[in-house]
Amino acid sequence: MKNRWTWLILAAGLCLAAVAARTFAASWQAKPVAVPPFQDPAPPQTNPEKLLEPPQDEWPLRVTGAVTRPVFLDGAKPYYPKRAFYARVQGKVILEATIDEKGRVSDVHVLKILPMGLDAAAVEAVKTWRFKPATLNGKAVRVYYTLTVDFNLPR
Repeated sequence: MKNRWTWLILAAGLCLAAVAARTFAASWQAKPVAVPPFQDPAPPQTNPEKLLEPPQDEWPLRVTGAVTRPVFLDGAKPYYPKRAFYARVQGKVILEATIDEKGRVSDVHVLKILPMGLDAAAVEAVKTWRFKPATLNGKAVRVYYTLTVDFNLPR
């Protein structure tokens, strides 16, 4: 007898749950909204002459296509830290620097490091370097430029 009442109460509870779920779902149904038809915007008018002009006061450019690469003029040689020299550490440090319209180096970031202060020595040396600036259509522009500094021990 106890078993029959348990099943009856369980069935009644399930029916109530189903009715409540159906009522809740009906109240939360999405209502249709009028959406205006999609209109394709008019293409922007571009002046072909503007496309060839160097950008003014924008991010530095990459040396590709019509952008000529900067040419090294002069600068300090990197020093070899004593610890690295005595530990016989050698190799290449790869840096990325920004070279401005006047050929000065700024914003130097190390891409490939060497231990024992060789990467710091390379950064210090590159900051003193001067370049003939990169150009775009004959005008000097700021560029990102990848530089390699070699540290080789004498034999």
